[in-house]
Amino acid sequence: MLLDIFLKGDLTGIDLGRQLTEENIAFIYLSANSNQEILAAAKTTEPYGFIVKPFREKDLLITLEIAQYRHEHSREARWRREADLIQQLERSVSGSSDWKEQMLRTGTILQLEVPFDFLTVGIEDPENAVSFLRIGFNEYQTIGIKELLTITGITNSELVRTVTASGKETEAAFFNNEDFEKVTNRTSVKKLIRNTFHMRSLLSFPLQTDGGEISSLCFYSRRPDTYTTEHISLLLRLQPALVKNIERATVGSAVAGAKYAAKKPAPPALVGVDTGGRGFEGIIGSSHLLLSVFDQIAQVAPFDTSVLILGESGTGKERIADSIHSLSHRSRKPLVKVNCATLPATLIESELFGHEKGSFTGATEKRTGKFELASGGTIFLDEIGEMPVDLQVKLLRVLQEKEIEPVGGRLPIRVDVRVIAATNRNLEREVAEGRFRLDLYYRLNVFPIVLPSLKSGSRTSPPWSSIF
Repeated sequence: MLLDIFLKGDLTGIDLGRQLTEENIAFIYLSANSNQEILAAAKTTEPYGFIVKPFREKDLLITLEIAQYRHEHSREARWRREADLIQQLERSVSGSSDWKEQMLRTGTILQLEVPFDFLTVGIEDPENAVSFLRIGFNEYQTIGIKELLTITGITNSELVRTVTASGKETEAAFFNNEDFEKVTNRTSVKKLIRNTFHMRSLLSFPLQTDGGEISSLCFYSRRPDTYTTEHISLLLRLQPALVKNIERATVGSAVAGAKYAAKKPAPPALVGVDTGGRGFEGIIGSSHLLLSVFDQIAQVAPFDTSVLILGESGTGKERIADSIHSLSHRSRKPLVKVNCATLPATLIESELFGHEKGSFTGATEKRTGKFELASGGTIFLDEIGEMPVDLQVKLLRVLQEKEIEPVGGRLPIRVDVRVIAATNRNLEREVAEGRFRLDLYYRLNVFPIVLPSLKSGSRTSPPWSSIF
């Protein structure tokens, strides 16, 4: 559907866009009106494109083709992703493994789709409850009841009273920021976890086994806006696999119980998937904000999706681009970097698209542009917010049509390039003030990654770490 924003009457195209999103109908905004407030509202409806009036017929047709492709492949990608998740869950259960290890494997499988900084499994049953605190990329601290008592400083009887007062979960629900604080104000395990580990949002998902027992998965995050209805919908679709996973894990732990009981209990271990650090070289930190960035990199790297990296100067935007490229299937091809802020406005077009000999004064020889050099690989456009508006139009057409026209050239050249852009500017404000094209912003902002401010800091060693 092509949808204008300002319509006759009280409602706008954005109001209709929300309904179209709920019904999984693809749509493209087509409008000459934009300001920061409208752009922010339009983004929440997840359109498949944005065309600015006036426009060329070719621009419209290409945008429609891209939107149709993205819509069809987003559904297929979701189905493939969910099928892969189910297979991973089924493969994760080993009859000889400890229950805690099996539940940790379940959590790490879900991490990219349902992010968490703290996960509890079966907290209603203190004897079998287990929690996992995320301390690094694919690194988790396993916390049993004894460890939880030591960290919180409460007694076992106090914990039992707290669990009893909390009751059992019966429905899936999520709570962000203020809502999370409201539902955890009364005495409960959730309040205990919120205050101890500084959590700001929660997704609770109860699972009922064939035997009628309920075991809740509670995902906690330090971010205030982590969870949405999409996460619950995904877990509902994964529910049969999760129930089987827990049932088989319980049986497997029972079989291995005698061997496990005979061993001397080991101290809580740091358990995780060994990545060898590949793909994140040169990035140091373990704050939950940076771990969220790592998750986003791991999620988007395998695909050719355009990425827009946003953050203040000095936050490492170029390092993030390096990581995305090195973890992608294009890693053996070039990563070409262009700093749009350091190039004279008169030379940017030649730098990006190349030029023919004699095409302008000083063009004494043919020059191959950065896009052509990056063909098959990735181009990183740093400080994209500094690009002149007239060149933004040409860049948009390159992204749409997958071909470049060298300065003075007669024929276009096809290119296969993944685009990663970065800026320290507020592009929504730039759009509202007419310095950045709205349609180019939407074309680049397919997968935004917002880097945490350096002044936000990070706690590299939580106060309870010394007890381990």
